[in-house]
Amino acid sequence: MGLASLSIVVGAHVSAPMVAILFLSLGAGWLYLTVDTFWSSTVDLSNPHAGTLSDLMSTGAKPGETLSPTLTP
Repeated sequence: MGLASLSIVVGAHVSAPMVAILFLSLGAGWLYLTVDTFWSSTVDLSNPHAGTLSDLMSTGAKPGETLSPTLTP
């Protein structure tokens, strides 16, 4: 997560468009590298109720997904 945030901050402050694209892409890549851990841990922790916990995780992320485009310039 630290590499993702660092790459995104650098990409947001770079003036060259191609370098900004590179760092923003790296930031997204580092961020999505951790996503599979969240979903696999739901199956490991609550095997008989994995569908319910996955749905709860998806529903819990919706407020952040809704607000983030509004709050970012």
